[in-house]
Amino acid sequence: MDNPETPRHASTSRQSTAIPSSQQPQTAKKRRTALSSKQKINKILEMLEEYDWNFPRLLEEFFKRFEEKKGEIVPVERSEKHQRVLNAMLDGTSKPHIGSILEKIYRCACSVKFRENDNTVPAGSGSNMFSSHLPPGEIKNARPGMITWAVRVISKEVNKEAEEMIRTETGLHLRASSKYKATSAESAEPVEVPDHKKRVSWNDVGSFSFNRLEKIANGHAPIMSFLIDSYLVKEFANADPGSTVDRRIYRPEKQLAKGCP
Repeated sequence: MDNPETPRHASTSRQSTAIPSSQQPQTAKKRRTALSSKQKINKILEMLEEYDWNFPRLLEEFFKRFEEKKGEIVPVERSEKHQRVLNAMLDGTSKPHIGSILEKIYRCACSVKFRENDNTVPAGSGSNMFSSHLPPGEIKNARPGMITWAVRVISKEVNKEAEEMIRTETGLHLRASSKYKATSAESAEPVEVPDHKKRVSWNDVGSFSFNRLEKIANGHAPIMSFLIDSYLVKEFANADPGSTVDRRIYRPEKQLAKGCP
């Protein structure tokens, strides 16, 4: 006879309870529809319009270094992500590299016609694309604007090369002193003169050559060397980087030594 105080064991059978689909954990993200480059660009441009921006404004804000706040010029405060993306673009971590982008921008600019009411175009815009009186930021058309900016940057770099070329370490100088101190005793042993005070000899002058000058210029003034080569040889400017260009070198007639003792 069963003890009434003894509890009965619960049934061991279990019933499966279905979890609503809304509460089930998602194991995989929903795949996005693949978009073409054209569609992605349109979406980005539409988003810029929502924020009352255009594409040039985006580029300006992205690369801007300083801004005015309360009448003072202060560095721009960038977010961590903004700074990371900017550094990756400028140091070559991300692709395509900035040089490739600039080249594509310039090629597109060459195919754009000038506006009739554009008063910032340099005179004779058919060939003269450089403006000596307007800063690049005030030139409306992209092509003369980029060329004017590039010329001004190259001018500063060439000035730096000029300072490098006149240094004594380049090998373009033959420093010597025309004054020397004679010894009181003729029988005294000759004193060795320091290198920077030695007289220049014709052997020193004759050892210098145009080939040596070219090597020095290519090493210490590569920009000016490239500009001179491009100015003298048309094929040099149009050649692909790294390719070899044949240059005709005419030797001058030996008229310099005539009449010399």
